[in-house]
Amino acid sequence: MNETILQSLQKKYPINALQKVLKLPKNISLDQLSGLIRNEFRKAVGRNVEAWISDIYKDYVIAYFSNEGKYYKIPFSIDGTSIKFDFSKKVEVVRSWTEVK
Repeated sequence: MNETILQSLQKKYPINALQKVLKLPKNISLDQLSGLIRNEFRKAVGRNVEAWISDIYKDYVIAYFSNEGKYYKIPFSIDGTSIKFDFSKKVEVVRSWTEVK
């Protein structure tokens, strides 16, 4: 993330605002949360599906399904101690790259 984006976030959200937005307890790091989301996703898709999360957002993930060769936006929610993915609302997304000259 570049410095401009970080400065913009710091102005918009004071210290600990991300935890408030995500409603995280203070003793859970974003790395721990990311690991939990990734582990639960792996369980939700099953062992026979080659899929992994490429990006995590506040209420959805972007996951790549290698058997299809496609990326999907998949909503999720955290309710107490459980993480639920709503695969019925998954939407295919396309990632594009632009050459820098």
